[in-house]
Amino acid sequence: MTIKLNYTGFDFESIKQDLIAKLSKEDTFKDFNFAGSQINTLIELNSGIADLFAFYLNMTANEQFIQTADLYENLNKLAELVGYNPRAYTSSTVNIDLTSKVAEYNLYTPTNKNGYKITIPKYSKWTCSEQTPADEEIVFTNPETFTYVIDTTTLSPSGGITFEVPLIQGIPIDIGDEDVFSSDATVNQRFILSNTQALERYMILTVAGEEWLRVDNMFRDIDSASKVFTTRYNKDKKIEIRFGDGIFGSIPALDSEIKIRYIVSLGIDGNIGPNTITGISSTITETDTAGNSVSLDPTIFTFAHADAVTGGLNPESESDIKTNAPAYFRTQNRVVTIQDYEDFIKSKFSQFVLKVKAAKYEDLFSNTNKIGDRLNATQITALTSTLLGAGFSTDEIDNVLYSPSQVNQGIYYNNIYIITVPVYGDSLTESVKSSIEAYLEDYKMVTINHVFLSPNYVLMNTKVAYTKKPKTNRTTTEIEMDIRKTITEYFRKSNRELGDL
Repeated sequence: MTIKLNYTGFDFESIKQDLIAKLSKEDTFKDFNFAGSQINTLIELNSGIADLFAFYLNMTANEQFIQTADLYENLNKLAELVGYNPRAYTSSTVNIDLTSKVAEYNLYTPTNKNGYKITIPKYSKWTCSEQTPADEEIVFTNPETFTYVIDTTTLSPSGGITFEVPLIQGIPIDIGDEDVFSSDATVNQRFILSNTQALERYMILTVAGEEWLRVDNMFRDIDSASKVFTTRYNKDKKIEIRFGDGIFGSIPALDSEIKIRYIVSLGIDGNIGPNTITGISSTITETDTAGNSVSLDPTIFTFAHADAVTGGLNPESESDIKTNAPAYFRTQNRVVTIQDYEDFIKSKFSQFVLKVKAAKYEDLFSNTNKIGDRLNATQITALTSTLLGAGFSTDEIDNVLYSPSQVNQGIYYNNIYIITVPVYGDSLTESVKSSIEAYLEDYKMVTINHVFLSPNYVLMNTKVAYTKKPKTNRTTTEIEMDIRKTITEYFRKSNRELGDL
């Protein structure tokens, strides 16, 4: 008996009815009561198996493409094919100001401390008065050794100093608690860190006691002698350490002991309010000009950071990877087009940048919208003076101020304007802008200059009138809260785009 099935009916009921319809056409089963017979069990069994196989085939097909895949491990591997490294845990960062208490630490008495050095060792632990929502301790650390050289010739006679220390949220692994591995001297060795919340950056990795350097790309300015490694957040949501192949990056010698210290992050739970870092539990050292060192009591300093500490993020979700991996692939490891800038900044700095728009001068300003028409007399005088000092002739200055074709001049031609909406606050901090600028430097065209702009935010005053139905069970307060929530959600930065009115 030959049964031809409808291959477009994948669900259980369609397969079952199709089987019954086919069997009913055979003489053996003609006018057979399938519903009340034992053969119905066999039909349902076959239909169930066919439905199950159809489901898994569809799911398997979906998991082959980045836009339709749902499983994190598959999305991670698909992203790797296009060179994209999904974001692991990311820590919040802050620059904290330490100010000495003159009564307890004076720069001039009993000895002038000119040329003295204050040192805070790498991986020092800074305490915080705030806790996570789960009541966990929040710890910060300085990822690099910090050194401040006292110059009393430029300081106030009051005898106090203030210096800024860059910190990152996270608990550094103590000496003795490192992850330890042994090299088998094969090419492209991989080792996986034990802690799922480890940071990819600021690791201390040693091979046979010698520190090796982490790089973002094993093929850039790397040769067979380069003692480097790369990291990747893998399909199991752990940090994977990768070594070279002896051509691009050195191979650790056979049986070499590999030790890795790293920082454990709290991700988004490490974002805290202003002035909540209150002290340091590690040693602060003072070294005089003769090289003699003493430990300083941290209480001789006050600690301050006026801004909230932000930038901490949890690993990328599946939907984030679906958005960021194709964007990264489009840039092809270079930043040339406007789209490249937007894709690159969004994928690399998503912990700081919520929305980004790149533009050329003519995209922002009309060719007929002359600069001279947009400035008042005082501003024109100031700009004229600046341009004269820069070597412009009076004719060139007149062209800059009043020529409709000014956008074709070199002063604008090489500018890319980057407008960003930050995740927190109204504008990016200068340190974040500097980080983006430094990162773009290796990928942009040589002649391009970058100008960062902040968007204009439009204040919306909304008045809502509504009529409450007599039979409703809801209170006026509940209704008003729902209306307020809906309007607030609509105008939330994450739900709006640059250029929205």
